[in-house]
Amino acid sequence: MKKILLASLIVATIASCSKKDSIPEKVYTKVSVTKLTINSFPAGDASGYNWDNLLNGTYPDVYFKITNSGTSTALFSLATSNRIENLKVADLPQSWSNTSGAPFFVLSNLAQAVDVDLYDYDYATTDQYMGTATFDFTNYTTGSTKYPSTVTITSGSTSIKLDLIWLE
Repeated sequence: MKKILLASLIVATIASCSKKDSIPEKVYTKVSVTKLTINSFPAGDASGYNWDNLLNGTYPDVYFKITNSGTSTALFSLATSNRIENLKVADLPQSWSNTSGAPFFVLSNLAQAVDVDLYDYDYATTDQYMGTATFDFTNYTTGSTKYPSTVTITSGSTSIKLDLIWLE
């Protein structure tokens, strides 16, 4: 009888323990972008013309801006001097990252979606808008695949991947 009682007590004790109870789950409140990769962009502008004329090399000179989604409020803007010159669709993917390895952008409000806007730098005229990918980081804070190390968004002909580090 003592053995049955002892065995029942051990089983009840083990069943009441949970691994989840012993290790608190991390909750991240910020995300840093360590690398941005362009996977695709439209081959021509909205009118179907080449991004640049033959004098400028025909292909776009690509740079990006990160803004609050739906606004023009810049959160990060790559210097146009860091653009990729005459980028062909066939040469994709192409990436930017900080040579020091440090993140080049940290978002401290995960509830704020951000737009990554691509532009074609033009020497003599206004830079041309190429496309946008919108990242809503609240989509990556719950569920079985939360806090991924990379996120790719495709919108029309524009596809952008972000490499991420989640921060407490």
